[in-house]
Amino acid sequence: MADSTLCVGGDIHQDELHLRATDKTDGHEVGQPLTVKNNRPGADQAIAHLVQLLTQHGYTHLEFGLEATGLFWLPFYVYLQQSPALMPFQPTWVCFNPKLVAKFKEGVTLSEIKDDDHDALAVAERLRFGHLPVSYVASSEWLALRMLTRYRYRLSRQITQEKLRALTRVFLKASEWHRGQPFSDVWGATSATLLTEFTIAEIAAMSLTQLTDLMQEYARKQFDDPQATARQVQRTLQNSFPVTPDLDVALTVVLQVAWTHIRDLEKLMRRLDREIAQRMEHITNPLLSVQGLGPVITAGIIAEIADIHRFPDEPQLAKFVGLVWRKHASGQFVAEETRLANTGNVYSALLPDRRGEPDTPTQLGIPSLLSAQVCRGAEAPTQARSRFDRSQARPLGLCPAHKESDLCETPSGAIPGGGTSPVTGLHETIASRSFTGGKLDFGSVSSMRPSTETHFQNSSQIRSFPS
Repeated sequence: MADSTLCVGGDIHQDELHLRATDKTDGHEVGQPLTVKNNRPGADQAIAHLVQLLTQHGYTHLEFGLEATGLFWLPFYVYLQQSPALMPFQPTWVCFNPKLVAKFKEGVTLSEIKDDDHDALAVAERLRFGHLPVSYVASSEWLALRMLTRYRYRLSRQITQEKLRALTRVFLKASEWHRGQPFSDVWGATSATLLTEFTIAEIAAMSLTQLTDLMQEYARKQFDDPQATARQVQRTLQNSFPVTPDLDVALTVVLQVAWTHIRDLEKLMRRLDREIAQRMEHITNPLLSVQGLGPVITAGIIAEIADIHRFPDEPQLAKFVGLVWRKHASGQFVAEETRLANTGNVYSALLPDRRGEPDTPTQLGIPSLLSAQVCRGAEAPTQARSRFDRSQARPLGLCPAHKESDLCETPSGAIPGGGTSPVTGLHETIASRSFTGGKLDFGSVSSMRPSTETHFQNSSQIRSFPS
């Protein structure tokens, strides 16, 4: 019996799963569209439906693809991979960057229709086209560590945003507080207490002795010259714009609530730090030998990279962390200055300084640093450190390039190889030599061996979507 392949596209939402199937060769739709609940019974129903289509129409191979957006696709995707009923059909699992499907749709149809059924069909048609990306599934221990480091990142950003938001209220309450700098840190213990526990009128009514004694109490007598600091506070209030009593009280309450919120978030982040440190005790962490990198940053780096052997050389790792500059050439003209490509892992902890972009990504030394440290451990920390510019390192929690994204990395041009994860039992392949465009995110997606691609000779072989 000749080999034949069924291409199944899925559109996954929190409540429902939408599946549509097409024939790999001629593109005719096979069976009826299926919509089921996004839970275990719904997944079992979807598997039974796929087995029926494959058996009834005599297909020998299955290609299943979906767009990795959010997290709602992940449980169904993994459950489908582990189904024994689909194993006889030699399934290929493909996790698409949504940008690949969207650009593909623009190239084959002018229809403006967008709904769940059309999206599922678009994924199936993209499978037929070939040139399929190869995804990577991290083991559960890496996924667990990523969940912690990425959530810590979100908390860190939230703390920064809350502090910036509160600073605008501080300006309204005492406009010179930040510029006059009576305290080195606006959110230090004494400064925060004065701003959140007292109104401006109450502070202004205190004598120099009362204010000095109060500050000494809050600072636990840590000031070298408390009276000079108290005078600076009084001078700051005198140089600030006046504020009405009603607004003064309201701003004090707002700052008190904001400061409580910030401290609660910092407490939660310390709890995450302890959990991350506990998990890192069981993971070899040679990056700690690099001066300037602490346990939290290195945990984020290692969690995102997972297996360094997925990357054949430094340029592939450079692309993964987003250190790729766009190429612009036409005829004999080749642009000497181009922008940094807006691709790569948005959670990568080490990013280049955009103000001083080198000619090539490897000049930054970051890929070499990571490769050397993760591959060879602490064999040559001195050499790696000499190539590392600490001004180019940003903590995982302060990366400005972050955007909310899914857990999918969809590289193209896969390199044969890989193995089976001892934790998940899913097949893993090493990373690709080139990455697709768009905001890619490195994470917990299935990785399968490269499938046989169907190359279309002309556009007439790509079936248009029905309107």
